[in-house]
Amino acid sequence: MATFEKILDKGVDGVVTEMETGTNGILCGLSVTWPNGSPNEEDANLFHVYMVRDNQIFRIRRYDDWISAAEAAGLD
Repeated sequence: MATFEKILDKGVDGVVTEMETGTNGILCGLSVTWPNGSPNEEDANLFHVYMVRDNQIFRIRRYDDWISAAEAAGLD
């Protein structure tokens, strides 16, 4: 959550585009828009997979494509 708070403080706008639960974790689709003039940053559609073990998130991984994220989350 601290990571998200830091980038939101920089003026980044993010929208959750989807949430799906698989056998290994939760896939979260994100659309991120950086403010004008941000160096080395570009708008992106990306995916986070919240890996779950014993009903707790133990790792968050970023993926640039849906297929890889879905596989990691255990979606069929």
